Amino acid sequence: MGRLDAPKNEDCLVDVASAARSAIPSLYILLAGEGPDEPALRRRIAAGSLQDRVRLLGHRVPLSIYQ
Repeated sequence: MGRLDAPKNEDCLVDVASAARSAIPSLYILLAGEGPDEPALRRRIAAGSLQDRVRLLGHRVPLSIYQ
C-alpha cells in the first residue's frame, strides 16, 4: 500500500515473486497504489510473465485494504 515511487523498491517484490514461483506456488503479491514507477513495474511484471502472481490494484482507500 503506497505510492509507487522511489525509495519504496517494489522491484524487490517482483524479484521475490519470480524466485518463489516453484518454491512457494501459493505466493501472491498485491500492490495498492499509483505513482511514477507504475509503468516500469507493469513492464517488469509482463516481461517475467508474473501477471498471475503480482497484481497492481491501483489507487485504493487504505482502510478497505487494511481491513
